[in-house]
Amino acid sequence: MSFTKINAAGIGSTETIAVDGLTVINDGSFGGSGTFVGDGSFGGNLSVGGTITYEDVTNVDSVGLITARDGISVTGGGISVGSDITLSAGGNIFASGISTVGNVEDAKGNLRSIPQNSQSSAYTLVIADAGKHVSITTGGVTIPSGVFSTGDAITIVNNSASDQTITCSAVTTYLANDTSTKTSLTLKARGLATFLFVSATVVYGAGAGLE
Repeated sequence: MSFTKINAAGIGSTETIAVDGLTVINDGSFGGSGTFVGDGSFGGNLSVGGTITYEDVTNVDSVGLITARDGISVTGGGISVGSDITLSAGGNIFASGISTVGNVEDAKGNLRSIPQNSQSSAYTLVIADAGKHVSITTGGVTIPSGVFSTGDAITIVNNSASDQTITCSAVTTYLANDTSTKTSLTLKARGLATFLFVSATVVYGAGAGLE
């Protein structure tokens, strides 16, 4: 059954009503399910006591819990949680207070550990060694020029029972607490030393067994 015009002040009942447009001046109540094939427009607020399921929305303003089954994609603007946590579209996380996390990693690995570069023959340091420890068993280590920058640090471990030579003539090298420059240093058996670049051309070395 279909009607072209309905104007009633009381209660009307029928199984199916097909209308081209519907305007509800006062409150409206639907006891069953409603299916809207086209677009819906609400000039005021829409309150739903149950659950709304929808796909690919561009703006969501919710005072309750939002559950996303297939993830959340933020293409701009970022996500803010109160005034204390911000996840920016550029990949940065800003948080005040105490944060508890599992492993904290960067491109070199877990920040709570010092990655190892194990070598068993003569080795020349490379930029990827910055922030790592180089374990050497034979052949010694050479510190090159034009590779490292201010703040880069490398730890060298003599993982052997023999002395290892640290060749450092290409850069200005100081042994901690010594004012003279060094072109070569000896890292004694089972010794450990860290080399810190204070500029691109000046490095300081210190550690157990370094002389």
